[in-house]
Amino acid sequence: MTDLTGQSIGRYQILERLGEGGMAIVYKARDTRLDRDVALKLIRVDQFAPAMLAQILKRFEREAKSLARLSHPNIVTVHDYGEHDGAPYLVLEYCPGGDLKHRLRGQPMDWQEAIQLILPVARALRYSHRQGVIHRDVKPSNVMFTGDGEPKLSDFGIAKILEHDDAGTLTGTGVGIGTPGYMAPEQWTGETSQQSDQYGLGVVLYELLTGRKPYEADTPAGILIKQTIQPLPNSREFVPDLPASVEQVLLKALAKDPADRHADMDAFVKALESILVTPAMLVAPDPYKTVYAIPVIVTQTIADPISLTPSPSRSTPAGLPEGKERRVKAKPFNWLPWGIGAVVLMLIALSIISQINLPPSTPVPTATPTETRTPALTATLANTSTPRDTAPPVMTLTPTLIREIDQKLMVYVPAGEFLMGSDPAKDKDTQSEEQPQHSVYLDAYWIDQTEVINGMYALCVSAGKCTPPQDDSSYLHPSYYGNSNYADYPVIYVEWNQAKAYCAWAGADLPTEAQWEKAARGTDGRLYPWRKNSPSCDLANYGGCIGDTTAVKSYESGKSLYGAYDMAGNVWEWVNDWYATNYYSSLPERNPQGPTSGEYRVLRGGTWSSNGYYLRSAYRYRGDPSYRYYDIGFRCARSP
Repeated sequence: MTDLTGQSIGRYQILERLGEGGMAIVYKARDTRLDRDVALKLIRVDQFAPAMLAQILKRFEREAKSLARLSHPNIVTVHDYGEHDGAPYLVLEYCPGGDLKHRLRGQPMDWQEAIQLILPVARALRYSHRQGVIHRDVKPSNVMFTGDGEPKLSDFGIAKILEHDDAGTLTGTGVGIGTPGYMAPEQWTGETSQQSDQYGLGVVLYELLTGRKPYEADTPAGILIKQTIQPLPNSREFVPDLPASVEQVLLKALAKDPADRHADMDAFVKALESILVTPAMLVAPDPYKTVYAIPVIVTQTIADPISLTPSPSRSTPAGLPEGKERRVKAKPFNWLPWGIGAVVLMLIALSIISQINLPPSTPVPTATPTETRTPALTATLANTSTPRDTAPPVMTLTPTLIREIDQKLMVYVPAGEFLMGSDPAKDKDTQSEEQPQHSVYLDAYWIDQTEVINGMYALCVSAGKCTPPQDDSSYLHPSYYGNSNYADYPVIYVEWNQAKAYCAWAGADLPTEAQWEKAARGTDGRLYPWRKNSPSCDLANYGGCIGDTTAVKSYESGKSLYGAYDMAGNVWEWVNDWYATNYYSSLPERNPQGPTSGEYRVLRGGTWSSNGYYLRSAYRYRGDPSYRYYDIGFRCARSP
């Protein structure tokens, strides 16, 4: 195509050529009417078969009008569009700061700087997706910079304008819908969705963090082959001190299956934002460099058959499938702080805690050299009498602790009494094992905010302190444990002794049955971790809502009074106690530790396949300590 420098296209005087790609040539031009510099992008019609031009021109005006309606501070503005000698063009906002491609130097960028750079672009994509516009070609050359250095995403919809209806490439040109190094796997077959933009942005972030793209080859076909058959290269192999939490978010965005990525761009944005607002959690020492990436999974063989006997007071549902289909015998459905500011924050926290619900005898938790503790003021509803949704809001202090060895966040449960068990007058579904309801006093303790996840359990295995899960699959996923796509999902197929070993390695223990129940239901007698007296699929993963485990912290509205997630649904959780049917009629009133012996261990919380009955915080179940299956996991607890 002839260079148009020095010529005019309508009111636009072409000043200089800025760049050229497979689809278009970009010029710097002067808008003589409005007296401003603009970027004029002229589509290269010489690259396309004549039969395609009519189709391109036909959809150009429609797409140009759609793009012109996008108004976001991090999206390059479309000012105008037109046609010159049969070639369509767009008139865009001029960004004098160049593009991201020319800023890449093949060296890793500081992870905080990289995320701060990517976040505005992610927000731009979130906005466009809400307007029904998918970018389709997210890459460094499409991230422009203003004179002040603000990133702006460009070239929205260009790939769609040039898209062929019958295939994923433009016939006769070999130009794909996207750029090979940044294309999501599904784009190679012509399928595009919002998750495709997430993948493209994930590749850009990966390149910023490591100084290289995840998959590189001499040809597009070579990239496709690597992308299809090779696992994502571990970013921490290139940047060993990259926080595990950063890698975890990145791995999810770059999952091969769109369904395994962040639910949408809003979820991706929130994941990135959460990393920046909880730096203490991310920069704490990480002694094991293989976190979330275990190249070989050793499957332990169980010689003896495993059994799980249901409670004798309730009949076992008939017709439960065996083998792979077998579930737990339950009804089958189921983060130097900032100097003075930090001191002031702690003083405020101490002031509040002395006035709220920590008794005078309860010491305010203090940090040790191997722990990070962050007080978080959480508005919660508290009512010490009856679980009513109309209870007044009360501010309670919920400090958190981060274990050094596995970076696990724990939440604080203050000392005091709570009602343990069920009252038949208030809970029609109560069973005899939950009775009588009784007041129990517990000393203060910490409990894991979430169930222990695959990535964290892999640390213990790598350290030689834990044995691998019996099976590396889940109910729906043949590759689950050891698969980076499921690093933030609860570990499963672990017996009671394996859970106990992990907690000991982490400097904790399994929670007692009483500790688990208080962390789940609080002190106001609620039936579930949330205040509503019934479960739903937006509160917990249960009853076939998903059909398998979900990533931890997926149910914000379902967390407990103390900020613990998934204490109802997702997976059953081992606790420390032996099980006894009549234990509640004779247990101690302070810090009960459970029976001194027994045949079974207690399981709590229900699972993704359970119906709502088993999600009740007081529900008790039992299992053979050697039992391991795809819906049993655990969390840990410890004293201050």
